[in-house]
Amino acid sequence: TLTPMMCSRILKSGDGRRRGRFYRAVGAVFDKMIAFYGRTLRMVLRFQVVTLLVAAATLVLTVYLYIAIPKGLFPVQDTGVIQGISQAPETISFTAMAERQRALARVVLQDPAVQSLSSFIGVDGTNTTLNSGRMSINLKAPEVRNISAVDVIRRLNNSLRTVEGIRLYMQPVQNITVDNRVSRTQYQFTLEDPDDKELHLWANRVLSKLEQLPELADVATDQQPGGRAVLITMNRITASRLGIAPATVSNTLYDAFGQRQINTLYTQLNQYRVILESEPVFQRDQRNLAKLYIQANSSSGASGPGAANTFSSSGSATAGSNSLTSSVRYTPSSGILTPPLNALKTGVGSTTATSASSPPANSNTASSSAPANAVPLNGFSIAETTASPLSINRQGQFPAVTISFNLAARTALGTGISAIDRAQNSLHLPASLQAGFQGTAAAFKNSLTNEWLLLLAALVTVYIV
Repeated sequence: TLTPMMCSRILKSGDGRRRGRFYRAVGAVFDKMIAFYGRTLRMVLRFQVVTLLVAAATLVLTVYLYIAIPKGLFPVQDTGVIQGISQAPETISFTAMAERQRALARVVLQDPAVQSLSSFIGVDGTNTTLNSGRMSINLKAPEVRNISAVDVIRRLNNSLRTVEGIRLYMQPVQNITVDNRVSRTQYQFTLEDPDDKELHLWANRVLSKLEQLPELADVATDQQPGGRAVLITMNRITASRLGIAPATVSNTLYDAFGQRQINTLYTQLNQYRVILESEPVFQRDQRNLAKLYIQANSSSGASGPGAANTFSSSGSATAGSNSLTSSVRYTPSSGILTPPLNALKTGVGSTTATSASSPPANSNTASSSAPANAVPLNGFSIAETTASPLSINRQGQFPAVTISFNLAARTALGTGISAIDRAQNSLHLPASLQAGFQGTAAAFKNSLTNEWLLLLAALVTVYIV
């Protein structure tokens, strides 16, 4: 190689001075090594064909080992902390969620390797739905528990199967991570599609396929389509005739079933928000919507250039002191049907007369007034229960579904990714559906694309030195 050749040209032989014992001892060892190297070199040159075959076999074995040896990015650390995300059915209430979360905590604390835990449920910045919760599990010292955090997770998974109606997904907390999102398990695989219906259809197929792979464990998805929603279909013509605007209905529903903040109470140590809502007993049954009354507007009208096409008709009927007056106006440009004037007088008589009139040609305003009344919601709308997702996740501008997974025992990350790639190719996903890894799995896959350059640089470095 380059170094011995340069030494033979640059270094000079000794000046013949007597060296010390240590120098002579080291020199004797080097002389023996050189003699042994000379004998083996002459033997190799004597059997050149065999030497070439051995070199070729070594090269083939190296390539095979490079392909066959399991590969990963970062080894899983045992930091003594396990992160857990619980998931219950989409229709669960807060009270039932709290009971099941406490049941999970009781089972986890019974494990001999667990020292303590912290648990919480509810909606906040990271926990976006009511049916999911968080749990942080602190383990005892490694010399006390004598098993790794991954083995503790496997043991807890077997114990937690006795808790019905909820599941806890766990992963060990890592000091070094490249993940940019919170998922139920350690690695993420994301599907993205502009068409949300096609996305959810294929997401279920991909999820079912990945659950069958022996290389993966704890496969989960962030899509939750099983939520329940009440769809209120409002008859706009009837509502307009009653003087009720859609914004009024929306505000009234939010007042009753939302958490409208109406005030803030300030104390010396804290501040408390005052919210407006109906009694809890009225929030548990859809039929209670019939008891919700909407305040009708006392007046309604239309003005502007489009109101010039307004037509009106009026009539009166009298029978002695009995008279009935009515007026109906319709504005074609805005599609508003103005309610009639409800004025009714009763009496006794036998004379009837009718009359009709038209508004002036230059009239551009139509208005009417009526006393304000409270109208039940079901008087002009229909409420029906439908299925609705609890949340819609996006990646960039398009809807996305993230499938997270852990690796099975004694399975490397590269093996799991290869299994997912084979499953993806077997499904023949549509062209509009984009699939890819995220976080640690994506970083590992990207590192493999430039690995051949690193190998080439290592070989060049060896032969230069």
